Amino acid sequence: MSAIMKILKDTSLTVHHGTCIQAFMFIVKSLGFRCVQFLKDVVPHILLTVRTCNQFALRESLLQQVANLASIVREHLRPYVPSIFGIVTEFWSAHLWSVLLLVNRMAQSVPDDFRTYVPGLTKLFLSTLEVRPPDNTWDQTFDERIQLVLKSVRNLKDCLGNYLHLLVPALLNLAETSISTAAKMSTSSSMHNRTLVNVDIVKTLHALLKSTDGKGGNSSTPTSLPARASQRLLRMLSLANRTTGHAIVETLCVCAALIGERWNPFYHASTYAAIAEWRTRCDLAGRAEGDGGAGTNVRPMAHVPQVDGLVMYETAIVALQHPRAHPYGPGALALSHHNSGVSTMDDNADSTPSGMQRLDSQSRMLYNDDGIMNLHVAAGGGGHGHLDDPMIFPDASKMRFTTEPSPHHAHHFGTQQTSNATTQQKLHVNQQNLQRAWDVSQRTTRDDWEEWMRRFSVQLLREAPSPALRACADLAQGYPPLARELFYAAFASCWFDLSDQYKNNLVKSLKVAFVAPNVPPEILQSLLNLAEFMEQDVEKLPIDIQILADLAIKCRAYAKALHYKEQEYDTSPGYTCIEDLIWINKKLDLPAAALGVLEAAQHRLGETLKRSNSELYDAHGTALELTDDESNTTGEGGWAGTEVKESWLAKLGSWQEALRLYERRLAEHPYDVGAILGCMQCLVSRGEWKSVLDLSERSWGALSLSDGELEAGAGDGGAVPQRHHLFLEEEGHHQA
Repeated sequence: MSAIMKILKDTSLTVHHGTCIQAFMFIVKSLGFRCVQFLKDVVPHILLTVRTCNQFALRESLLQQVANLASIVREHLRPYVPSIFGIVTEFWSAHLWSVLLLVNRMAQSVPDDFRTYVPGLTKLFLSTLEVRPPDNTWDQTFDERIQLVLKSVRNLKDCLGNYLHLLVPALLNLAETSISTAAKMSTSSSMHNRTLVNVDIVKTLHALLKSTDGKGGNSSTPTSLPARASQRLLRMLSLANRTTGHAIVETLCVCAALIGERWNPFYHASTYAAIAEWRTRCDLAGRAEGDGGAGTNVRPMAHVPQVDGLVMYETAIVALQHPRAHPYGPGALALSHHNSGVSTMDDNADSTPSGMQRLDSQSRMLYNDDGIMNLHVAAGGGGHGHLDDPMIFPDASKMRFTTEPSPHHAHHFGTQQTSNATTQQKLHVNQQNLQRAWDVSQRTTRDDWEEWMRRFSVQLLREAPSPALRACADLAQGYPPLARELFYAAFASCWFDLSDQYKNNLVKSLKVAFVAPNVPPEILQSLLNLAEFMEQDVEKLPIDIQILADLAIKCRAYAKALHYKEQEYDTSPGYTCIEDLIWINKKLDLPAAALGVLEAAQHRLGETLKRSNSELYDAHGTALELTDDESNTTGEGGWAGTEVKESWLAKLGSWQEALRLYERRLAEHPYDVGAILGCMQCLVSRGEWKSVLDLSERSWGALSLSDGELEAGAGDGGAVPQRHHLFLEEEGHHQA
């Protein structure tokens, strides 16, 4: 998560922000509520990116991901509600679809905080509903925007109860204009599209008015609102076709139920006459055009059962007279069936039980289990609905919380839609793919090794059993620094899923990379850091400690080298290990530690000699235990008579002590080149240049001998270690 946020904060990496957000959302869905701790670091930067990015597609994706995030973390998004609604207001026109999706998810996630912003949201709804296309040309884009807003209004109807006096008149104006425009259209296709929009508007009016019936809505709304709506709906009915008319009649039934007993004396007669006239007109137009009664200039609605408008209205009136039943729905018909003697408003209606059964059958087809009219059936939409909405909004009043968007619209969200059950389980590791990635054969040049490291890092992410790591694979493919940053975590994640055979093969490849020529230093440093990460946080890699120590020295990582050399000293101490420890401590500017290493080596050598040979203990043990006063009286210094190597003292910087031991060794073996060079090094370090020249003149013959003559004359004491030669060459260049 931290690595992803680094990319998101970098404005120069805008091209990767889209993929970055996809990876973040995949991680959020895999973690669930465990991601809450990261919100304070992530959400502000996402919202800032939404405001500042100049890419339309990226902003669209970000808004959708914020909506998805709201459905996952729910109330934990409360601190960011003001900023989110600021974005809603700012991008309402440019990104209406994504903004409305975000609004509906926020209403579902933080309903209490959401109500504070309902006034501003109502203003935005009105700004869209009150706009009319220029020259009254209703194009598809305008219709889609209207339908999106209508869908959102229906879903938020329970939150908008206090603002119905603003929304209902605006919807009535929109419906009247749209229906009058549809009546003037001549082409069947345009008429059909206009009809779909008209039905959607009336359906929204129905939902808002229905929310005032005391069933959880605003029961305090005065009856003047449905009364005003019914008057204008009756005017619209005179221009509506059959499909739109069915929706209007359904809404009139709602108005009748809301007005109550005052409906019959004031509205019943005019409503009944208007519905009868509308039905007669639609029947005549249908017979004239031969379209199966679909209505004027409307394409035929094949295989769509239609419910008679008068039947629907009479059902509502019967239910109004029996308030114990549902105000308008199948329950009213069931009650009417038991009271078949009650006369209806239609003198020609069939009052026999068989007639009531016919009404009940038709009405049950029209209403759902909640008593809400299935308008898409009346409108000819069949089982799938007549509105092919480009989005599915969750109903804020009914929808259960979910962390997954609708599968039908999964492509809108820009992330891999995987169920929680899938994202939570451990993913499979393809060991063969990993083996092909870590194979080091045919890697010779610097470019070869860089490509090997890049491919190995990305493949570890692709095969990682952790969903969070695997989500970053595509982003790492396009942005290699992310692969390097997640290299250690991905390696550890895959390590435990490898069999012993694959683990051994992987370790062998790493060892080859440690010592191979032309390997870039940064790759060696990464591999060294990997070994340290595995040792500290996971489990130690089966690599010899001496190999890691040499690699650390090669990378000039002296702190790591000291760690590994100390472990090597504990397991197998030797002259080279002690000398390296002294040298490393000097490099780290730890002279006291270097001296401590030397004293520990003295003590350890003395203990070893005591245990191995008592006679050797008598010869050397006394010298090892000399006090400072005894050492001064001998004139040999603090290290005389010990098995301490002269090079250790040189590494330690004790040039005087090292010079004394080198001179004693030179006195015993005049042709010992190592002793000669050691003396010169000590004299140079002490600044005794004249002594250096004198020693070189006296020892010129020994220095001029061939290697074979040196071995014959000096024996074992004349051997000069390679590391010592390199050290002397380095010091010589420094002194020059």
